[in-house]
Amino acid sequence: MENPTLNAGPLFLFALAIITLLLPLSLHLFFPALPSVMADFSTSNAVVNLTVSVPLFVMAFMSLVYGFLSDRYGRRPVLLSSIVLFVAGSIVSTTAQDIWVLIAGRLLQAAGGGGGVVLARVIARDVFGADRLVKALAYLTMAYAIGPMVSAPIGGALVDWAGWRAVLIAATIFGIVIGLVAFFVVMETHKKPSIRQSSWAILWDFRDLFSNLRFIAYVFQSGFCSSVFFTMAAASSFLMIEYLQRSPSEYGLYFICFPLGFLTGSLISSRLAGIVNIE
Repeated sequence: MENPTLNAGPLFLFALAIITLLLPLSLHLFFPALPSVMADFSTSNAVVNLTVSVPLFVMAFMSLVYGFLSDRYGRRPVLLSSIVLFVAGSIVSTTAQDIWVLIAGRLLQAAGGGGGVVLARVIARDVFGADRLVKALAYLTMAYAIGPMVSAPIGGALVDWAGWRAVLIAATIFGIVIGLVAFFVVMETHKKPSIRQSSWAILWDFRDLFSNLRFIAYVFQSGFCSSVFFTMAAASSFLMIEYLQRSPSEYGLYFICFPLGFLTGSLISSRLAGIVNIE
């Protein structure tokens, strides 16, 4: 049922959409900066790629935790905390004078960014009725797909203009703006937080979920597709900038092919739904 006490108009949906952008901001905005970071810290390709792989690992597990925390303490405080964590990680990354401090900052940044995607969808489920939820999720998915399309070109232009730290400064500013929007627009949508629920309950829920082999199969299918994307995305910056001697801004423009492919595949899937067996 839709929550009638909340204003779920276009402004509210816009706020959820830009909250969803925290994830691409923490990941895709940084891809054009990888070769510059490697040169600045005089480190190896393998080490600098930890600024991508470690955040992904942390984000995967934090995505599981945010839903539980929002059920226990409410959507709004957990959402605002995740944005604060994102901004703090961005600041640490911006000021890093060592590659390992940068990796630690990126870890914090990704831990906060993972909350945006999860909590935006959870809040949408709280607010919108069953008939409007599908449409709302479609808008959020579109924002999630558009994020990489704008993040990589912006990141490439910033690297060309002012160096790799400008990317992280921009992420900090975007995070603060998103936080202000969330603070003033997104109100609490979970009226009965389960504060008495045992902290161990999440482990039992995960046990039941991961014992479902059908669910596991779908998760691995999605995971393997994502692994192909992020492997290519991380390697492509070095291939384009280091080996083909293209500028970071040009790489950012070519990067648009990735989300365009994602959108094309999603469009084809939606057209085949109901015609071909979903499996």
